[in-house]
Amino acid sequence: MKPLKKFKTKIILTQSRIPKNKKVEKISEEIKDLNFNIIELTTDTFNAFEKAKNILNSDGTCAFGSL
Repeated sequence: MKPLKKFKTKIILTQSRIPKNKKVEKISEEIKDLNFNIIELTTDTFNAFEKAKNILNSDGTCAFGSL
């Protein structure tokens, strides 16, 4: 995740449905020292995408991934 630091990122963490997942609260704590702008912890991808659409401007990029 460190390469993302060069961008003005806004992070939305979404809880995975995979049985052995890591809780988003735990991930948020683990990356806190990287000083990312974590704007939302969500429980599903629909809510995460809706939030991203609301904050994304015409020059922005929306990227999805998993840890």
